[in-house]
Amino acid sequence: IEFDHHQHQKVKKSNSFRKIGTIVQKNLQSLRRSPGYLLFQFLLPMVEAALFCLCLGRDLHSIPVAIYIGDQSNLTTWFTNEIDSQIIQANNFRTNNEALESVRSGVSSSALLIYPGFAQSLLERFSGNSGAVTSINSTIYLVPDMSNQLMVNAVHKEVMRAFSATARHYLTSVGANPNIVDSPVQLEIPVYGRLDPQFTEFMVPGALLSLSF
Repeated sequence: IEFDHHQHQKVKKSNSFRKIGTIVQKNLQSLRRSPGYLLFQFLLPMVEAALFCLCLGRDLHSIPVAIYIGDQSNLTTWFTNEIDSQIIQANNFRTNNEALESVRSGVSSSALLIYPGFAQSLLERFSGNSGAVTSINSTIYLVPDMSNQLMVNAVHKEVMRAFSATARHYLTSVGANPNIVDSPVQLEIPVYGRLDPQFTEFMVPGALLSLSF
């Protein structure tokens, strides 16, 4: 009886291998008859992965921003010229109300407002002679439409970069120390990764898993 049991197990394993071999042979014959299907199976995940990386996680560009400049000075000219036109598409308005209305109507993603006396008030602010009125006049106001947070974050990041570069240039031109505009918090070289990671880097592993199934 014990001999028959072992013999039965061997026959069962042999039949299983035969079935697997038959299925593999059948699939190989099917692929030989339709090589286009095999090509489609390999190419489709590659195309999907390429489209995923091209369409998602890239930096935003040509973001419409309503801009009101009430202070006509070298500082504001430097500031507007420093803004990357590839990222921000400037829509200039004569009044702040027109700029805000552009955001309310959905034409612009944010409104950037600079009021009269900005350059002089900013210099006084950097000099330490800052009162309530000076603080208000030396401020750049960014009024966002938070229904699209990605656009707002991109605009805010570019405005901060442009202002930092402009302020350093302005303080250097008037003989002041440009380092006073630097933040006391500095982001150093990361232990892992990069300082400017792409959003795609965090999404690719999940995308590859989904494509594999």
